[in-house]
Amino acid sequence: MARFQRDHSGTQPGDPVKAAAVIIHIASLDESPLRLLLGSDAVHLAEQSDRARMEADRKLRDLSVSTDFEAGGGSEVIPGSASVAPSPRTRLGWSPKGSTPRGSSGSHL
Repeated sequence: MARFQRDHSGTQPGDPVKAAAVIIHIASLDESPLRLLLGSDAVHLAEQSDRARMEADRKLRDLSVSTDFEAGGGSEVIPGSASVAPSPRTRLGWSPKGSTPRGSSGSHL
């Protein structure tokens, strides 16, 4: 880390004097932000990371919201069993890697 700082000192896009002034200003506010991006490079990397996270979340959206209670009631518990029906995993065709959904030819999880 020290070598990285030494090698890049003076080549970063951000001005350390300006960054210090912003930090002092933020510290004087009654309501300071939870996080603060300093410099165009930090803003760019945060935006890139946010876009990647949003895309990953979007791909799993249906699976994520499938865990909500059904409208008008809760999950139906199968008598004599600790499981609920219907399983979102089997309803959506999803199962943990290396296993098969309940009701198929594989063993129970």
